[in-house]
Amino acid sequence: ITKGVIKPNENYDTHNINSTGIVTAIGLDVNGSGDISGDLNVGGILTYEDVTSIDSVGIITAQKGIHVGGGVSAIGVGTFSGLDIGGDIDVDGQTNLDNVSIAGVSTFSDTINGTNLILSHATPTIQLNDSNNNPDYVLQNNNGVFRIRDNTNSADRIVVNTDGHVDIGNLDVTADLDVDGHTNLDNVSIAGVVTATT
Repeated sequence: ITKGVIKPNENYDTHNINSTGIVTAIGLDVNGSGDISGDLNVGGILTYEDVTSIDSVGIITAQKGIHVGGGVSAIGVGTFSGLDIGGDIDVDGQTNLDNVSIAGVSTFSDTINGTNLILSHATPTIQLNDSNNNPDYVLQNNNGVFRIRDNTNSADRIVVNTDGHVDIGNLDVTADLDVDGHTNLDNVSIAGVVTATT
């Protein structure tokens, strides 16, 4: 302003204000677009609504919730102290999880690779279903005794005991059977030819 006097408590209609110094205002109301080519320092609270995009170089901290209506794209590493997801998670790349606790059913469409598969339960059980997802056979470890059971009538087919001996429900051998040690047979039914050498 080169001419005139600025009176207090008056309203002024201006088009362009170019200030090389500091502009101090009690309130600032921008109805149109705001273009800030330098830094914006906010000492208090910054409240915003309907923001198209935010490009943050540092950390963004939210005291309450962050609601994302569309997709979230993270180029770097995301660290969460807690994460509660109500919908589906679609991961295209590799995911490394240190500890996973699953309360419901887990479905795998491909191979599971790992060093050890540990089932912590009183009677750890692996159920093998057929192509129609019907229960077929059950692998069960009960107090150190490993069982392969027929799930239709819960009959033991193969039982590996803690002392090392193996109980087999039915044994059908279509090829040769070579026994090097001593064999005790309670009942033997032979339909063909028997050749014995002393």
